[in-house]
Amino acid sequence: MYNKCGSIESARGLFGLMREKDLHSWTAMISGLASHVHGEEAVALFFSMREEGVVPDSTTFIVVLSACSHAGLVDEGIRVFNFMETEYNVSPDIKHYGCMVDLFSRAGLISRAYELVRTMPFEPNLVILGALLSACSTNNELEIGKLVLNKIDSVCSYRGGADVLLSNMYANQNLWHEVDAIRRKIRSEATPRKPPGQSLIAAEATFMSS
Repeated sequence: MYNKCGSIESARGLFGLMREKDLHSWTAMISGLASHVHGEEAVALFFSMREEGVVPDSTTFIVVLSACSHAGLVDEGIRVFNFMETEYNVSPDIKHYGCMVDLFSRAGLISRAYELVRTMPFEPNLVILGALLSACSTNNELEIGKLVLNKIDSVCSYRGGADVLLSNMYANQNLWHEVDAIRRKIRSEATPRKPPGQSLIAAEATFMSS
């Protein structure tokens, strides 16, 4: 409750007073710390939980990997991801892979993020691809950006926002012919029914309309 109200200090105090802490309590406290920009403390608490012999579940791993991503803790995130199966027999699902792609993307490790997308045992969804494409734009990774855009084409029929990001990457490299070609393509594909300015944008690893 304190976590949801924004009182992280009260949550810490209550958590410390608990004589018996179950998995739900640990996960809630870790999530609260992560959501209040205390990523390093959240990850440290996760390892304390392990030392207490509490076995994490799939949700706990999502929370911890997200904390690693937002705090830029690449090595810790890799370590947590790797022992999901080896120590706890928890098979990573697409959400766990999405956290890892976000972790690498935020850290500027674009090649590593793309390699994970390329090799993971799931078809990447628009959320993952959108986050990676946005990171490509931020880091001016044009070639990988084009590969990501090809994957977006396979899962989404409309890619207006993705084309804008690609256009920006071309512009950053002064490739004005390609910029013009993309802009003409966007205009030619526009329909009167589409609200003006509608596009897909990547924000906090989520595609949404704006």
